[in-house]
Amino acid sequence: MGLSKKKFHSYGERLSNVFHQLIKSLLKNKSEFDFEIKVLPRDKPYPVSSKVNEFPLHKVYIKPDFIEQQIREKPVFDSSIEEKFFKFFEKEVPKGWEVVHEPEPIIVPETGTLFIPDFALMRSNVKVYLEIIGFWTERYKKKKREKLRILKEYTSPTIKLILLIDKKYKDFFKEDLGFPTVFYSSKGIKSIEILNILEKSFSDFSNRLKLITNQTNEIAKKIENALENKKYLSMEELFSILNCYSAEELQKCLEVPAIVEILSQNELICIPHLLCLKKATLIQFRESLISLFSKDDKGELQLKFIENWMKQNYDFPIKLTGILDYFGEFEVNWKSIHNPTVKYVGEHD
Repeated sequence: MGLSKKKFHSYGERLSNVFHQLIKSLLKNKSEFDFEIKVLPRDKPYPVSSKVNEFPLHKVYIKPDFIEQQIREKPVFDSSIEEKFFKFFEKEVPKGWEVVHEPEPIIVPETGTLFIPDFALMRSNVKVYLEIIGFWTERYKKKKREKLRILKEYTSPTIKLILLIDKKYKDFFKEDLGFPTVFYSSKGIKSIEILNILEKSFSDFSNRLKLITNQTNEIAKKIENALENKKYLSMEELFSILNCYSAEELQKCLEVPAIVEILSQNELICIPHLLCLKKATLIQFRESLISLFSKDDKGELQLKFIENWMKQNYDFPIKLTGILDYFGEFEVNWKSIHNPTVKYVGEHD
């Protein structure tokens, strides 16, 4: 079956991307190389050849980042599983990991091996490649396994790689290939397994945590600026200021003595998983909230009523139930899901 013009165009575009990245890598590594290409404009052969010392002399113009931009905007996938994986990471950006489809090739100069991974997952200064193995023949298996062996032998631990393998071929790849492996099925990809590997094996959090003590002045300035027109720091602001990507990371950062001191100087009290609030504002909010309730122990208010009150008087970007749990003096009655109520169970002043 012949390929349509559209298919020819997409394959040609991808091939040009590989060639472009390959040449960049070779020049960057100052590798010796020469090449010969035969193109067929209008079915007439037109050979092109060059050596490394001649390459800079060629009058070739490539618009900066043109190919990379085209790939990002209109990626061409080999399979539906590639597309599903890309769309999940592109849409969710889980824990700060960004995805690039068909990144630069990996070159092993010692063996002349060229390996083109399906994806690169990047966060801060960490880059983790991901290879999908979803098609199998005896020749493919041997070739793929040999390439992985070479990568492990000559590039580990410099090159970080995760394998995503079709469960149907688990028996053929059940031995240790030297890289973290996740198996997928026709039901889809267990993305949480990939995220767990990224965080467990490739996280750079320990390095980011060490940097905090060297950036206290910068962090203090950012916190001051964020508090200029309001009395709190949201979780999103804290994630950005402290360069964190999860609640667990943020909690550890907030326990760093230098950060504890900065928060104390700004009279901030941090409510876990919610926000950091000015102490005076927190006290005022609690007292105003209590005053809404009757001194009668049976006094209850609709949750919706208190939510509207908080929205009108305070601009906290949190759910009311979260701060009620923090105070520990209020009970939420969920017997009626559509009309829950809140009861104050503390002591009135």
